[in-house]
Amino acid sequence: MLKSLIFLLVFVLVSITVSAQMIGAGMQVAKSERVQFAANVHTRYYTYKGDVNFFLFGGLDYTGGSTKLSGLNTKAISPTFDFANMVFGDYADKSVLWLSCDVGYLRNFHEKKSSGIVLTPNIMCAYSLFYIKTGYDMNVSRGNNQFFVRLGLILSL
Repeated sequence: MLKSLIFLLVFVLVSITVSAQMIGAGMQVAKSERVQFAANVHTRYYTYKGDVNFFLFGGLDYTGGSTKLSGLNTKAISPTFDFANMVFGDYADKSVLWLSCDVGYLRNFHEKKSSGIVLTPNIMCAYSLFYIKTGYDMNVSRGNNQFFVRLGLILSL
């Protein structure tokens, strides 16, 4: 049974990574640590196009460091509104302006007691290859919270 679960988890992680539509890496500043490494991979499940686009994303976020909210966050669902068409107009194809709320499971490698379900409301702005993302991580299983700001590079596939 355990081998089957591990195989299923590896299969899902590889599938998400191979079909990724956005890959990003950068640095994160959080409340209790100076700078952390941050990497993420996202894939889109559902899209509704309009003046304000709506997406359902899933993906993986990895945050280095030893805070209670660092580690591998498997984001099962992330409802996202994209306001780029309204704000950037003709440059909307090179940019994103997302208002999003991520829901996933955080696996903390430094403090196993800190692993749990994490809810992250956030806003992200990107132009060309550069992005800035700010949000608030809330571990609803353990009661840990942190505000963060990320800066980095993002590649849309």
